[in-house]
Parts: sequence; C-alpha cells; structure tokens
Amino acid sequence: MLDAARHLGYRIEWGVRGGAIKIPTPDHPDPLSVGWIYDDSRGNWSGLRNLTLGYQPASVRRRPSVEQAIVRYDDALAAIPGGKRVVTANEDLRGYEFDRATLPPNETAVVTCLAQLAHDVQAGG
Repeated sequence: MLDAARHLGYRIEWGVRGGAIKIPTPDHPDPLSVGWIYDDSRGNWSGLRNLTLGYQPASVRRRPSVEQAIVRYDDALAAIPGGKRVVTANEDLRGYEFDRATLPPNETAVVTCLAQLAHDVQAGG
C-alpha cells in the first residue's frame, strides 16, 4: 500500500513513532497529510493507531483548491467496510482506522481512494 502511495506521488514522512502520508497541493508549500501510520498502542500522536486515512480540517482550509477532493476522499473512505471512524477529541482530525484485520481485504479499495484523491488534487480539486 505504501509503495502504491509513493507511485501515486504521495510522500511518506517518518518520525520517531510513526509516519504521515502526504500529498503536494498547488496552493500551499507544505504537502497535506491524508494518512498516518502508527503501531497499535494508545500513546501515539492524537491517539492514532494502525493506518488512519483522513484529514485535518484546519489544514484543508489552508488549501482551498482541494476542499472538494477531500470531501470525496472522506466519502470514499466511509464506504470501505471495516474502517473505524476516528474523530479526535477536539475534532482537529477526521478519518478512518484500518488495522491488521481490516486493511488486507480492503487494500485495493484503500489504494483506489488514494489514487482518486491524487487525480482530483492534480486536476485542481
């Protein structure tokens, strides 16, 4: 899945405890985070675990060219069976968590979501 994301133009940026899946956007110098990868412990950033795909509303507001693409991305993620809805306590992140049981049977659908988002962002939203 990560290889497919890289092939689609996403950047995978690793930190000490996990990583972020980011996509360049035309209207901001920093890429937009649309996924996070952590182990299964609760002590991770924002309490994220496993693979979480989604977005941070404040970051999207700074990139108006991708707002509609993010809405479609969120809708597509919601349609994947087994994804657990994640909304952080202060609602600074919204997404869907996929774990070791739910990611493998849905990997094609996840990559399809990432591919569509990459296409939509490159097309201007």
